[in-house]
Parts: sequence; C-alpha cells; structure tokens
Amino acid sequence: MNDFAKTGIAASAAVVLASLAALTAPGAVKSTDFGEQGQLFFPEFKDPLAATSLQVVEFDVVTAAPSVFKVEFKGGKWKIPSHHDYPADGKDQLAKTATSLLGIRKDKLQSNRKEDHAACGVLDPEEAGGDGKNKGRRVTLRDAAGAALADLIIGKKADDEGKKYFVRVPGQSRIYAVKMEVDLSTKFGDWIETDLSKIEPSTVWRITLDNYSVVQNGPFLEPTEPKIDTFEKSGDEWKNEGVTATEEVDVKVIGDITGTIDDLKILGVRRKTPAMAAAFRGEGSKITNADVQDLADKGFFYTREDLFSKEGNLIIECEDGVVYEIRFGAVFTGTGIEMEAGGGDAKKDEKKDENKDENKDEKKDEKAPIASEARYLLIVAHFNKKSVKPEKMEDPPKSWKRISSRPWTAWRIEQEAEERRKEYDRALAEYAKTLAESSKRFNERATAGEKRAKQLADRFGDWYYVVGAESFAKLHVKRNDVVKSKKEPEGPKMPPEEDPENHEGHGHEKK
Repeated sequence: MNDFAKTGIAASAAVVLASLAALTAPGAVKSTDFGEQGQLFFPEFKDPLAATSLQVVEFDVVTAAPSVFKVEFKGGKWKIPSHHDYPADGKDQLAKTATSLLGIRKDKLQSNRKEDHAACGVLDPEEAGGDGKNKGRRVTLRDAAGAALADLIIGKKADDEGKKYFVRVPGQSRIYAVKMEVDLSTKFGDWIETDLSKIEPSTVWRITLDNYSVVQNGPFLEPTEPKIDTFEKSGDEWKNEGVTATEEVDVKVIGDITGTIDDLKILGVRRKTPAMAAAFRGEGSKITNADVQDLADKGFFYTREDLFSKEGNLIIECEDGVVYEIRFGAVFTGTGIEMEAGGGDAKKDEKKDENKDENKDEKKDEKAPIASEARYLLIVAHFNKKSVKPEKMEDPPKSWKRISSRPWTAWRIEQEAEERRKEYDRALAEYAKTLAESSKRFNERATAGEKRAKQLADRFGDWYYVVGAESFAKLHVKRNDVVKSKKEPEGPKMPPEEDPENHEGHGHEKK
C-alpha cells in the first residue's frame, strides 16, 4: 500500500470518529442555541417570602420509587404534608431555600439534547423509566395561590469544586452548568420544632423508672413483674430510698436522662387514629378494635385496666406539676422516608429478626443505605397537683415562756414578759407573711403547670414518635445504671515499711 492510500484511510477514520463524537458528546450545541445563556431562570421570582410551599422529589433507589418531601403553609400553620401534616418550623428554612434559587442564571449551556439528560443526572425523578441513579432532585416553590415561582431539576456536579451543578427546567431539553449554593435539606429533623418536650432540665425533681416488658402470647398479654425505682432531688442532691451507705446516685446518668428529653432527636412520626388521639388528649371518644390494633402495632397495649408499653415507662415530674410519661414501644427498622413517615411494620421487623438464620449468608447491595434501628415512643403529659414541688418551709416560731421571778421584781418580770410577747407576735406575723408568699408561689406554679400540661397534651396527642437506638439507650435505664458504688476516699500515703535488717540509705553502712 502506498503513502497516498494510507493517508486516505487515516483521513476517513478521523472523519468517522469526529462524527461519532459530535453525536455523543453532551456539550454538542449549535450557535443558535445560546440565545438564553446568561438570563435568569425565573425572572418573575423576586421575593423569597412569597414562597409558601416547597416540594422536593428524589428517586429512592431502595424502593425504586419517587420520594416526596413537602412543606407548606396552610390553615394558618406550617405543616409537612409528606409526613402526615406534622407541624413544621418552616418559615425561616423555606426562606433560605427560596433565596438559594433566587436570581440564578443560565451560566453555561451544556447541551440541548434529551439523550444527555442521564449523563448529567437531570432525568425527572417523577417520570417513569431511566436509571434511578441518573435522576436529579426536582425542587418546586409555589406561592399562596399555587402558582410555580421556581421549578428546577438539579443534577450532578459540573465541576470538581462542587460549586457548579447541571440543571434543567422540567419539560425542556436544555442543560445548563450553573454556579449555585443550594441551601436545601429534606431531612425531617431540620424542618420540625427542635424543642419537642418543652422541658427545662433544672426543674425536674423526681424521676421514676417503671421497668417491665410485655410479651404477647396469642391474644393474651404477659407483662413481667414491674420494678419501680424513684429518684428525688433534694437541694442539689439526688436521693433514692434503697441507696446504702456505700452507694450513691450517679448524677451523670440523671443528667443524660433529662438532657436527652430536653434535646430529643425525632427521626420520624406516625399519626394516631382520630379516636385514639382524642383519648390521649383527654377528650371523650369511642375506642374500636381497629384503634386498639393500631396502638398494638406500635408496641402499646390498651386494656380496660391500664395502658402497657412493650418495654416499660419513664416518668418525669417537674416542679410545676407537669408529669411526662415516656413510653417505650416496639422496635422499628428502616431507612429514609420509611423511617420518617412510615411504610415499615414493627411486628414484621421483630419476627424477621427472630427467624433470621445467623449462619446464612445474605447478599446485600453495598451501595444501598444501611437500615437503622429505631423505636416507637409515646409521650404523654398531664398535670398532677401532688407532683408540684412543695415550698421549703421554716419551722414556726416557738411560743414565749414566763420567766423565773427571782431575783427580779414583779414590775421587771411583767416588763420582760411584755417584750417577749411582742417579739413572738412579730415573729408570728413574719412567719404568716412568709407562709402566704410561699402559698402564692405554689399556686402560681401549679396554675402555670396545669396550663402547660394542657398545651403539651395537645402537642403530643396526635403522634407516635420514632427515636434512634442511642436516645432509647439513654432513657431506658435500670436502677443499676443510676446507682453506683461510692469511691473510697484516698487516705494519706504512708511510707513503705522499713526492713530492720537493711539500713542502707539511712545513715548506716552495710556490713
């Protein structure tokens, strides 16, 4: 083959490769497609506070279905429709998200071909078909009238620094590489009131551990014998009747209990049935078998005598008479939206764990999210006047006594007696004043506590909560966890006993 023939073949191959590259490269665009480059994506969207709803749709590769997270302002309150309309602390968080989408521009046109959507990760998560790993996050902001203020699919990172992302407007083919900082969270815990319990740890003065377990034997419940231990705060010291002279209450464990309740991390929620929710709020309601079964599915058992929890209760009493009952239910295992809003079955999870063959190897998707173990929790709040911490009272003044008549005269005796009567009357009046002030403080504390308990009952009444294993471990403690042995005080260090036959180092020479 001569040189001209070789050159012709090489040129033909180069043309073919160039044609293939032009057909497959995601950046292949025509000069006429750059007309919108540099313009705003949503020029009419100017006020972030106009956004009253946010919806984020992501494709869950585990469930092979779209996962929807939504927050909106309706009925005068912020709620999370995707999570049973749970109350949201959403105004500021939504404003941050809206601001991050405000004013973003079509910086660089990457492609105008639908075939490039997968490579850039901007497939619509709500549409069927396509690899779930190449589907983006669709973020939609709407105003009070329901009109879309912004609607965008955010795909893969467009640079190594992570400051640019591939994005696409739904329904359009063009893909842009856009510089943006998306302040976007779809974590349930980031959108709810973090101070769930409204408890002040310093006001907790009595804690009761009500430890027992419930086993279901067919239609029958078999609770174990309860082990009740009460710890009470007196001044700065926690006490327990059973503590011996060689034991003491571990204040760190007490602090872990009150601190965990104060900063309780809620992983998810489930709504109670209407009748059961009304019953927990103290309202009259007719309980059906379906209501009782729903309760039992979460590990709580309603009987005519009492309400039993699968793993016992923790009772916390505050100085204002508010009593928190923390009830521990069944284990729940799940991931993502399944953990946050439901989809799993606690009873099935427990049976699955019981029947699991430890010797059998199971194939696992290494890229799939790891399921976390959590537990259902009930929080019940009520007011008990007997739980209002009593005022610390001083003893009343002692009555005066007649003095001896010797060696004083009758006049001097009468004068001294009169002075003592006046002093006693002054002390009695001061004591009565102190008593009245203490009674007023007690009644004010009780009145505030009764009001607070009603608010808390309304707050907790509708919900089952899902908490993590770590929170459960800090709350579900036994007496042996709270009571510890006292450390023996270290005495003065004594010098080692001297060997009478060895006097080296003491001014004597060894012979």
